[in-house]
Amino acid sequence: KVLNVVDYMLEEAKSNNKYPIWGEKLRTELKESAGNNLTLWHFNTIISVLLDYVPDEVKNKPNAKSL
Repeated sequence: KVLNVVDYMLEEAKSNNKYPIWGEKLRTELKESAGNNLTLWHFNTIISVLLDYVPDEVKNKPNAKSL
């Protein structure tokens, strides 16, 4: 499912004439590894990608606790 989100975001970026360098690398490595033996970089990048889908009103809630 994460790979589908990465694919979607890459296509969306390309349609806006942007090319995220991390995207192709992440997509290739996720396909090759089938999600096994992921590194900290993989997890951080996946979390960053998924956070793009969180609405701003949720991200900016005044009672949100900082990590």
